[in-house]
Amino acid sequence: MVSSTPEAYPNFEDGPDPTTLPPITAPPSHPAIDPTATGMLEGRPVFEVDVAALADKAWRRPGSDISDWFNYGFDEISWEAYCYRRRELGDLAAVLKTNVVVRSLPSLTCNLYSKCSFIMRV
Repeated sequence: MVSSTPEAYPNFEDGPDPTTLPPITAPPSHPAIDPTATGMLEGRPVFEVDVAALADKAWRRPGSDISDWFNYGFDEISWEAYCYRRRELGDLAAVLKTNVVVRSLPSLTCNLYSKCSFIMRV
């Protein structure tokens, strides 16, 4: 068993001070990655790509690993279902946003000698 204690490495303290090391950056040949951006395939968002219409389905080749193409346990069928549900929820959200009526919540007023009452402010 390999030990990770300082005693196992006599020159542990002789190493460089991590605070003096330069920041880690990707080489200039690598593009910047925005984890919040939607992935693109041939100029279209990946959520709009029809997987069934793709000519080459490399994940179906013998010996291929499906996790090289689909993350989080998705496969060809579950990915299509996910994209459909995502579009459906996006459409519903757009409808709800346009039909929102802004109203105040009722406030509760109480005093020591009377019952509490609700007042609706509009």
